[in-house]
Order: sequence, then C-alpha cells, then structure tokens
Amino acid sequence: KHEQQQQLSRQQRNSKDGRRDDDDMSPSSDKWATAETAAYELNVCGRLDKDSRGLLILTQDGALAKAIIGGNNIPKTYLVEVDRPVTDAQLAALNGSITLEDKLLLPMRVTRLGDDLLQFVLREGKKRQIRRVCEGVELRVVDLLRVGVGQCKLGDLPEGGWRVMTEEERDSLRLDGQQQKPGKTGGDNGGGGGGGDGGAG
Repeated sequence: KHEQQQQLSRQQRNSKDGRRDDDDMSPSSDKWATAETAAYELNVCGRLDKDSRGLLILTQDGALAKAIIGGNNIPKTYLVEVDRPVTDAQLAALNGSITLEDKLLLPMRVTRLGDDLLQFVLREGKKRQIRRVCEGVELRVVDLLRVGVGQCKLGDLPEGGWRVMTEEERDSLRLDGQQQKPGKTGGDNGGGGGGGDGGAG
C-alpha cells in the first residue's frame, strides 16, 4: 500500500483550458513520470480558472481534500492587480457586506498593497468571486495570483513547478479542517470553500 502523497504545484496562465500545452499536470504526463510519483493519482483541491494562476494543492488524501474544499475554515490568499488605483471608498466596500446571487458572502479581508494591487483573504470560494466583487466597485482584475492556502505558501515556486508538501503544512491543514466541525475531519462534499473558479478566481 502506497503512503498517501500531497504536492504543491503552481499553475501557469493560459491556453483555452487554462493550461499551457506543455504544462500537462496529469499524473500520466512526462512532468509527473518519475519513479516516485508515477504510482500516485493526485486530485486537485480547489481549481483556478484559465485567467488565474498560482498555488494548487494535489493530493490522494481524501480527508485532507475535504478539509481544503469542504468548508470555510481554511483561508485562501490572493494577490490581485486591478486596472486603476483603488480608492478608500472602493476598499471599504470590498471589506463590507457583499451579496452575490442574493446570498451574503462571508467577510473578506482585503488589504491595499499598492495603488492598484490588493491582497484578498477568503474563507469561501464562489464562482469568479474576486472578479465579480471587483466589478461591483468598478474595478477590473488584470492579474490574479493565489499565493496561499492556509499555511501552505507559494513562495518562490516557479510557474509549472511542483514540490512535495511538508508534514507541517499537511498537519496544519488537517487541524484547521477539524476545527470547522468538531469530531470530524474536513467538511461536506460540495461545500463553499473551494477557492478556485470553481472558486474565488
């Protein structure tokens, strides 16, 4: 029986399906065909849309996957470049009460890092959430980069690259997932915390 494996990967932007032709992330591709990884089938926890890029977590650990995508207790962090300087009023609106499709979103933590650069920290991931809330305050997203999922950080991982998740990263995600439902690991399938597009992108 193989030990369960988790990996972090960095998605590149582009092509019609959101991946470069030479960036096949499937386990059967040449990129994954090493002696260590060829035996494992890894699933993506929280996808990114074709216009977004950044951190992806791939795992064969069902409990870990549920902890990441099945609830709202694990924050996802994004760097978002917009098409114009962000005003104080726009920043206040993004940090206020926002509804999408007649449903109130969980509070977002939005910080201005530069005139046109924002950091979003979300605990849920509605479809194209960041782009839609920005459009609601007359901002257009130019670039969206996911840089963190809980304690897992993108760091200097190059686009298209991957690395094995550390035990500390795995354990922190499991712990956060357990905290959202006492006595259970992770949340329910179909919950709101996916964080890609499929989620927040």
